[in-house]
Amino acid sequence: MATLLSFISLLLSFLSVFFALSLLVLFVRKSLSRLANKYEARKEYIRRPKEFENLVKKNRK
Repeated sequence: MATLLSFISLLLSFLSVFFALSLLVLFVRKSLSRLANKYEARKEYIRRPKEFENLVKKNRK
C-alpha cells in the first residue's frame, strides 16, 4: 500500500514538472515570436520608410 502511494506521488510530481516545463516552453516561444515580429517590422521600416509611415498613419485614423 505504501509503495503504491509513493508511486502515485512520484508520478504526480513528474507530471507537474512536465506541465511546468511545457508552460515555460510555450512562454519562451511566444516571447521569441514577439521579438521576431518586432525585428521584422523594424527591418521593413528601414527598407521602406515612406510606405511604412503611410501605413501607420492609416492605422491611427
